[in-house]
Amino acid sequence: MIKVLHILQDINSGGVERRRLSIAKKLNHEEFELKIVCINAYNDIPNQIKEEGIEIIELKNYSGPFDWSAHKKVQQIISEFKPDIIHGAVFEGVTLAAINGFIKNVPCVIIEETSDPVNRSWRGHFLMKIFGFLANYSIGVSKTAEHYLLHKVKIPAKKVKLIQNGVRSAKVYSQQACDLLREKWNITPQDFVFISVGRMNSEPQKQFKVLIQTFAKVAQVHKNAKLILVGEGNQKQEYIDLAQKLQVLDQVIFTGYQAEVDQFFAISHTFCLFSAFEAFGLVSVEAQMNKIPAIVTQVGGLKYTVVNKETGFVVEAHNQEQMHDKMMYAIQNPEQMKQMGQRAFLYVNTHFHEDQYVDNLFKFYHQIIKK
Repeated sequence: MIKVLHILQDINSGGVERRRLSIAKKLNHEEFELKIVCINAYNDIPNQIKEEGIEIIELKNYSGPFDWSAHKKVQQIISEFKPDIIHGAVFEGVTLAAINGFIKNVPCVIIEETSDPVNRSWRGHFLMKIFGFLANYSIGVSKTAEHYLLHKVKIPAKKVKLIQNGVRSAKVYSQQACDLLREKWNITPQDFVFISVGRMNSEPQKQFKVLIQTFAKVAQVHKNAKLILVGEGNQKQEYIDLAQKLQVLDQVIFTGYQAEVDQFFAISHTFCLFSAFEAFGLVSVEAQMNKIPAIVTQVGGLKYTVVNKETGFVVEAHNQEQMHDKMMYAIQNPEQMKQMGQRAFLYVNTHFHEDQYVDNLFKFYHQIIKK
């Protein structure tokens, strides 16, 4: 039995948490015992993880890398659980895993880079270098994250492992369910629907303002265009105000947080993500798994998850002219976009399915324990 302790920042609705749910669902309880430590847990994913028999321990408070009260709590958990592997993800989780795994002499310490840290301070890079030294291995969830670990943090190649993220198969919704959802959100079958998904509290990254501004120009020409924005956060009201200012509030649909995003993909035609930086862009893969072509920016992991002109379009970050052109092309060429969506499904199902991610991770666990 291999005991694994995962440490994260928060368990909410993000990609890191959803991959832990994938791990929990596919965990062989005869081979592994898993516990998860986080700072806070909320929304539905923690309950789904618990339903799989995985204990989640919340620290509740964490003030930074030198919060020794949090470190002591983690050390106590390690003493009681006695993990063979401690696996930290997201900067806070990496901090708690690397420091306390080293102090408590856990046999194997893994840190995982889940972001595209273009805005990380020199102190952050320096700390990652230290954590990489303390850890036995560092995982990159995308080629961009792997490159950062190797060339910016300069962790030795023998300690770096690429395990690319993956997503589950799409849920299938009946025509009746789709019709009811359209009716609820005032979408007609004749509307062309763009969709984007993300937390609405990280504007410098997600660039929802740019998306709304670009869509407003499209909507001036195509009155049947709609934009669904799925997500919640403290900047949501800013986006609503912007849509109202640009006179497209009746065409931009703010759904708030949604546990089942696939239902909105089922009534959409094209996915858009105009991020300034992105480690992987899990939601773009989820869209493509739903046979939705994607228009994304050429940053971080996004440029690897979308094949330009084959499964969607890759445009320059901050280039609203290119974004506008591709959104206009999508409306004007629905059949070509539908074909792209079919190719998108085949591509991500082959390269980025959650089964591959989980299998690769479990194989890695077995390999390092054998060593």
